[in-house]
Amino acid sequence: NPVQWKPWSETLFATATAADKPILLSIGYAACHWCHVMERESFENEEVAQYMNTHFINVKVDREERPDVDQIYMDALQAMTGSGGWPLNIFLLPNGKPFYGGTYFPPKTIPQRASWMDVLKGVHEAFQTNKEKLIEQANHLTNHLVQTNIKEKIDIEQLTVFPNLEEFDLMTKRILQNADTQWGGFGVAPKFPQTFSIQILLRNYFAQKDQSSIVHAVRSLDKMIQGGLYDHLGGGFARYSTDAQWQAPHFEKMLYDNAQLISLYTAAFLKFKSPLYKQVAIETIDFCIKDFLQAGEGFQSAFDADSEGVEGKYYCFSKEEIVHILGNDAALFCSYFEITEQGNWEEDVNILHRKIPNEHIADSYNLSVEALAEKINLLKTQMLNYRQQRIKPALDDKQLTSWNALMIKALADAYLAFDDMKYFKTAVATGDFIYQNLFDQQTLYRSYQNKSAKIPGFLDDYALTIDAFISLYEITFDEKWLSAAEQITSICLAQFQDQDTQMFYYTAANDTPLIARKFETIDNVIPSSNAVLAQAMLKLGELLSNESYIAIAKVNLQSMF
Repeated sequence: NPVQWKPWSETLFATATAADKPILLSIGYAACHWCHVMERESFENEEVAQYMNTHFINVKVDREERPDVDQIYMDALQAMTGSGGWPLNIFLLPNGKPFYGGTYFPPKTIPQRASWMDVLKGVHEAFQTNKEKLIEQANHLTNHLVQTNIKEKIDIEQLTVFPNLEEFDLMTKRILQNADTQWGGFGVAPKFPQTFSIQILLRNYFAQKDQSSIVHAVRSLDKMIQGGLYDHLGGGFARYSTDAQWQAPHFEKMLYDNAQLISLYTAAFLKFKSPLYKQVAIETIDFCIKDFLQAGEGFQSAFDADSEGVEGKYYCFSKEEIVHILGNDAALFCSYFEITEQGNWEEDVNILHRKIPNEHIADSYNLSVEALAEKINLLKTQMLNYRQQRIKPALDDKQLTSWNALMIKALADAYLAFDDMKYFKTAVATGDFIYQNLFDQQTLYRSYQNKSAKIPGFLDDYALTIDAFISLYEITFDEKWLSAAEQITSICLAQFQDQDTQMFYYTAANDTPLIARKFETIDNVIPSSNAVLAQAMLKLGELLSNESYIAIAKVNLQSMF
């Protein structure tokens, strides 16, 4: 598009200061639907682009490659407005301090939301006529960001409380306060899988036989794979559901979600021996290997929600299409997946999802449950073959270290559960890819694309890779993986640890400083990097008989209580 975008760089602030222009920082990611909408509506508009180029230093950042930048300025936006999201469009002083921002802005003013052009003009005018006020606002907000990321120095001698089953039970009860007891999951729409919350419920049940934990865990596991969140034809999960029933997903597919859900459904299979949980785990692995794995390298990142400019077009069908493809078998398929003439999502458009139990459908068609399953699998193959002739959503082909580490862990879990050597070999090959291409013995890199590693890694890259390499040792007993995990842990201690608190910063000491340096202790779509590192160091300390690792991990755990 005609906007003269610049990358985030060490020289950015000097460039903006010399030009005496505010920075417009636009943060998004390749699979972000509303990022593409705003691009089409505004950034590709010549008049808008000319205004942006004249009055701003325009910077585009991929939040998946630079989560450090995204975290800081998302915190700023949430402090300013109480909410956040992507695209994240935030205006900075030439020194990088934020003073105004928002998410998606439409091309024309609508109720409760100014147009993008009005926002640009308002910010430009304020920068020209009221700069001192903007500087005051930006300084105040930046001080707030710095203060909220300061951790008090810990007196290790005073840390007497250690997490126990009673504390664990309390955590579980707090999680269940937000449970959707009808449709599973947590909270209201939009609903994300929250894999780690379900894992906690499973663990609490098997630790303490808490019935409420297992009831909601199973409810969530079942409802998510009945809905359109799960791709019933091709396997794999969408990023989140736009409704409480898991029926209508936001169709983007992310590697990190699918990796964590493989581990979750594998764990659930081991606990309950449900053939359906095994099927879902295997289908999701097959999807990741078929559609994300780059030959001889690692796993790529994500598929867009849109194809041919339409959200979900690749995944949805009209009833007429299904009748054309399946002929006399269409009625059974439509009953099974709740397909209607009118459409169950938009007009004439259907998302495959399940609500009616197999037994009821089998009775209706005079089939056994086993015969129904066999027939449905044949029809799914026919539909998938048809779907594969469509134009696929765009693939974000960068390979991220932390997401690949999650996939290694998922494959190792699946190998132990299902004894499939394909999972073993793919896990080991992906570990070799990270060690050989993204680690130079001093720095673990974040991203790999076009045969090149770039951007020094962040704490989640290090923590999840350590955890993945421990998993590789557990399935191979090859000590090179323990040695590699120890190497990377040593870098964490040297580059990320805060000596006062023994917690770990998200960015390394030798990274170019941002306006604040964050500790990541809260789970998001990926578990907190400090939590993953504490768990990995406990395990690594036991395997290597390294008491210092165990002590650091315990301090980090205790400091959270």
